[in-house]
Amino acid sequence: MNAFQIPIPKSPFVDKNTGLVNREWYLFLNSLFQTIGSGQIGLATQVLHGGGAGYAQIDLSADVTANPLQAANFPGLTGDVVVSVGSLASTITANAVTTLKVSANAVTNTRLAQMATLTLKGNNTGGTADPLDLTVAQVLTQLGLAQATPITNSLSGDVTLNAGVGVYSTGPSVAQGTTGTWFASGTVTIQGATGGSVISAKLWDGTTVFDSCNTAIVATTDGTLSLSGFIVSPAGNIRISVADSAVATDGVMLFNASGNSKDSTVTAFRIA
Repeated sequence: MNAFQIPIPKSPFVDKNTGLVNREWYLFLNSLFQTIGSGQIGLATQVLHGGGAGYAQIDLSADVTANPLQAANFPGLTGDVVVSVGSLASTITANAVTTLKVSANAVTNTRLAQMATLTLKGNNTGGTADPLDLTVAQVLTQLGLAQATPITNSLSGDVTLNAGVGVYSTGPSVAQGTTGTWFASGTVTIQGATGGSVISAKLWDGTTVFDSCNTAIVATTDGTLSLSGFIVSPAGNIRISVADSAVATDGVMLFNASGNSKDSTVTAFRIA
């Protein structure tokens, strides 16, 4: 028998009739003394195991069949990660302000989940949702800058500048609509009239001119004029118009002097 197997008396320690130590307590203490004196108390590094004599080290694979550290006994943690007393949970939750604290700059970019190529974090679902890896096109759509294909158009035939001195004739134009901010650019090729030409050109929407130029062209020779600029909410088709300020006879806006059929072309694309 070892010391932990000696039953503890249930009677009072002192006999009330004699005022002396109760006989049952005397026998208990005597047995305890004899047991301890026999050397069966074991080493301080050992724990009680089984019902046999003496002590043995605990077998974690056989003796621990339930959770030895109950959540209720788990202490609170402080520092960068804060866990409430009596809880084993230490995950980041929706209530992170009270259950988990991460110090500033502790979560670096390298600790975040990898992202697909050419994507940005965002949410384009229209409601509350987890972050998503958005493509460039999706981001532009969210910003109201939907990626659009540039609109371009070229003259398909020559335009004779014979409407009158200083009267503009329409060259290449695009139908882009009236919404948004647009950048447009273009070039026209002019063949001077037989008496020479002083050409004025403008890039406009039929109402607002957002670029213009003026140049002299020697008789029957070719020259080019290039224009570009920005316009917000254009009133009509973006176009290049040309007028001869000197004579109104046989100057021509050319479409194919180069043989490539793109000699007078305008292009526009929406930027906002």
